[in-house]
Amino acid sequence: ATVVLPTVLVGAMFTTLVAVAMARQHERGWGWRGNAKAQAEDLIDGVAPSVQRALETLPGSRRSILNTLRVARTAADLDGRDLIVDDHLTIALEYQGEPI
Repeated sequence: ATVVLPTVLVGAMFTTLVAVAMARQHERGWGWRGNAKAQAEDLIDGVAPSVQRALETLPGSRRSILNTLRVARTAADLDGRDLIVDDHLTIALEYQGEPI
């Protein structure tokens, strides 16, 4: 059976998830600037080796790869993970319309 959650409940769950992700960013010592302002040096320590290898083969400028990594970091935060794994990179690439 399919369960349909009320929109209010879904909205509240999403708001809580985002608040938790923002708290994780703050705990990292980035303040409330969030992942959008994170530098490569801030992000690279939290990347799985397979993701690091994939990032090295991505086409594009350093800036576009950094933006992809920022989106992947946000996906990992929303997933409650400290490490950016392949699934998070896939989400970031799909979100940005990159071919996988």
